[in-house]
Amino acid sequence: MFRRVFGSLCLAAAPAALFVALSAPRVTSGAAPSAPSEMTIVYVDVDKVISDVDEGKVAQAALVKEQTARQAKITALETKLKKLQERVQALAGKGNTPALQQVGAEYQQVAAEYQQLIQQSQKEMVDKERELFDPIERKVKDVLRAISVKDGVDVVLSKRAISYARKDLDVTDRVTQEYNKLHPAAAAKPAEAPKPAASASAAPAASAAKPAAPAASAAKPAPAASAAKPAPPAASPKK
Repeated sequence: MFRRVFGSLCLAAAPAALFVALSAPRVTSGAAPSAPSEMTIVYVDVDKVISDVDEGKVAQAALVKEQTARQAKITALETKLKKLQERVQALAGKGNTPALQQVGAEYQQVAAEYQQLIQQSQKEMVDKERELFDPIERKVKDVLRAISVKDGVDVVLSKRAISYARKDLDVTDRVTQEYNKLHPAAAAKPAEAPKPAASASAAPAASAAKPAAPAASAAKPAPAASAAKPAPPAASPKK
C-alpha cells in the first residue's frame, strides 16, 4: 500500500519549520522603524488535514482502487511464472531436451515481463498519487492562507516541526472544516434498492415458469501476491 508523505505542502520553506509570513511591519521612508508588535503564531497538522477532508478520503479510496487493479495483474503474472518454474524443474531431470529449452526460454520472457510490470506499476501509482492529491494540497494552502489573513496570523508552523505547543494554537480541525465547506466532495451515487420478488400467487397456475439459466460461477479470487521473488529456473544439466 502506498503511503503519501505530504512534505511538499508549504507556503514558504524554512529549516525545521513550515511557516507563512503574511504580515510584516512597514517602514516609512525617512521615519524610524516602529517597535515590533506581538506576533500571532499557530500550527497545523497538514497530513491530518489532507487525510481527513472529504476530498482526501475520496482520493485515498481511488488510489486504493488503482493499486488493487494493478496488484491483480501482478499476481496473475506471478502465478504464471511459478507454473513455468515448476515445469522447468520437472523437465530438468530428463536432460537438456528441446522441451526444456523451450520452457526455459518462455520462463525468461515471462520473468522479464514481470519485472517490467512491477516497475511500470510503481511509476504509474506515483503519477496517479500526484494527480489525485496535488490539487488537494493547493486548496489546503489557499484555505490556510485565508484563515491566517482573516485572523491576523503572522506565522503558521508545521506540527511535525515543533516539540510542544498549546492545543488552542492548533488550527488543524478548523482548516479541515473550512476546507469541507468550500470544497465538498461529490456524493457517491446510492446503490439501487433490489426489486421485490414477484408473488407466487400472481403467476397463472396453468403455465409453468420457464427455468432460469444457471448462475455463472463466481470468479475464483486471485491468490495473494507472494512477497518473495520467484526463484530462477533450475540450471539445465550439461550434455
